Amino acid sequence: MKKVKFIITLIGLVMFPLLIIAGCPRHINERTFDKEVQVLLYQRNCAHCHGNRGDVGTDSVYLNESDMSEEQIADATRYGVGMMPGYEDKLTDEEIEAVSNYVYEFLIHSSR
Repeated sequence: MKKVKFIITLIGLVMFPLLIIAGCPRHINERTFDKEVQVLLYQRNCAHCHGNRGDVGTDSVYLNESDMSEEQIADATRYGVGMMPGYEDKLTDEEIEAVSNYVYEFLIHSSR
């Protein structure tokens, strides 16, 4: 009987952390972002001025030609810059981080 209790306790100790991890949000997990979520955030909040590939720039910055750091992109997204409004009241910190990472990784660095 002690052996059975020990095995059940051991299984519980192994399974509990796995269940916690499995229940975490899929789109944000420490700096690992789901690209589909990043694209959706960009399309809904940025593409109407910056274009789908960051290559539109009437009064906008050409994102695909930018030399901004990811932190600078996040600050510009959060607080606004020039004619661009800030999104700190529209997006969560995690969403700002995700869309900034997308702009930095996929629009700026993939175009070089």
